[in-house]
Amino acid sequence: MSELAIAAVTATLRSLLYQAVEVQDVTTLPPDRANQGGSGERLNLFLYHVSHNAAWRNQVIPTRAKAGEVAHPPLGLTLHYLITAYGDDQGLESDHILLGRAMLSMHDHAVIAPDKIQTILSGSGRLSESQLERQFEPVRLTPEPLTVDEMSKLWTTFQTQYRVSTAYQASVVLLESKRKTRTPLPVLRRGPENRGVDVTPRMPARLEAVEYRDRRGLESALPAARLGDTITLSGVWLPGVNAQVLVRNPNRQPTPAEPDADIVARLTPLSGSNQDYLYVTLDDFAGAWVSGPLQIMLEERRASGNPRRSAPLMLALAPRIHNESGLTARVTAATTGKQLVVQANPPIARRADGSLPTVMLILTPMGAGEVPDPIKAQLEAPRQEGAPVLRTPVSEVRFDLKDVAPGGYRVRLRIETVESVIMTRNGVLMDFDELQTVRL
Repeated sequence: MSELAIAAVTATLRSLLYQAVEVQDVTTLPPDRANQGGSGERLNLFLYHVSHNAAWRNQVIPTRAKAGEVAHPPLGLTLHYLITAYGDDQGLESDHILLGRAMLSMHDHAVIAPDKIQTILSGSGRLSESQLERQFEPVRLTPEPLTVDEMSKLWTTFQTQYRVSTAYQASVVLLESKRKTRTPLPVLRRGPENRGVDVTPRMPARLEAVEYRDRRGLESALPAARLGDTITLSGVWLPGVNAQVLVRNPNRQPTPAEPDADIVARLTPLSGSNQDYLYVTLDDFAGAWVSGPLQIMLEERRASGNPRRSAPLMLALAPRIHNESGLTARVTAATTGKQLVVQANPPIARRADGSLPTVMLILTPMGAGEVPDPIKAQLEAPRQEGAPVLRTPVSEVRFDLKDVAPGGYRVRLRIETVESVIMTRNGVLMDFDELQTVRL
């Protein structure tokens, strides 16, 4: 049914009233205009309100979609009409007779037959294209009881003198959505080896938190993890066997040539894990690690061959910018002054388009002095159109120091929201790592 369905219902009701009541005319004007002219016995049918039909709000027409198809619900409407009688004499007797005939006609056509609609609309020009007679659910007419107060407010809105009237609902009117229905191809196989749906008699594993410490409650947690650290994964229904921990770089998009390119590493939980938490070591030989915000998830292997993964959590993998000798950075000369070249281990991954994420240098004076603003890393030259996308991670970043005053500074490297860890454990307490300093 098209958008012509509302007008088609009004035309159908107007024709039914005209044939049954035998009046001079049936108008469809607002009450303030219907009483301004004309003579003789007549009725006025006015659509004063349109409301949504709640029953059809999310219901798909059964004849329009098969099981498995993506169809769109129609717009289901309820039309509210006001019928007013106008007699040809000075008294109310003629009005009452006309109104009685009109109400009897509506009663006799409580369900408007499709063949009746087709006969009435066949000569109505454009309205014959509404296909109202083919609607899945027929149009039903029901009285709408309005209180004296509601009727008074309604006529006050029209700003005209009240005439004896009655109200009816026409429901339901369905306007079909113009969005396309997608019809999928038939299913040839139900999963690997055509075994169908895998049913496991327990809830799937769910990760809830990542704690950057190697035992729960024993030591203060760090703000991020580094390669070689042991982290604690908290959750519920965590499997102790037949499971592995996956770490993924969300900025790396898999390709047909490298379908698993987004997987950074596969890790095995340590002993001592249970259904509430897992101890996992970030082995620096496990895979192609990159620094920054990563995603960590739990993958459970099943006999059916269909692995099941938990929802991912963020893993903050901080770069190491120092070794046993000190900071792995050097000050070099540049055309604008001095530059600090910082080595990041593991390197910094590129985005899918080959660009680098936001990388900043944070310097904090070791004594009295003004704290410099974070310094952004110098960006590479923009990639030329048509040139291949760079995918190699970057392990060396440069920062311009022209606005930094001389002195000693503690150094932190921030990649997106992940900073290098500047503190070190001293028993149960934390101290600053004196190796991560530089003198400019």
